[in-house]
Amino acid sequence: MANMSRFDRKIRIVSFRLSEKEYNVLRDLCSAHGIPSISDLARRAIKERFVDDGSGDGSLANAIIEFRGKAQELDAECRQLAQKLHKPALSGRSSGERV
Repeated sequence: MANMSRFDRKIRIVSFRLSEKEYNVLRDLCSAHGIPSISDLARRAIKERFVDDGSGDGSLANAIIEFRGKAQELDAECRQLAQKLHKPALSGRSSGERV
């Protein structure tokens, strides 16, 4: 798909219901950030969170998946380090001492 500009014609409609409070919050958010409509706000939020548009940045969802993987690797390395640090200390204690 070619690069989509802000002026590309939108032909599909997606509809969802909001409470009055939710609508007012989104309307105020649009106003505060210079976003022309709730529709534009929703489109941007969905694209930023879930869609990789080919720009090379990846979507937020992809970034979270990558971050989670790196956090798991770090956790595993910390556990290995903790085991190495605790092994010598445990082997030098008598069997009656508490750790």
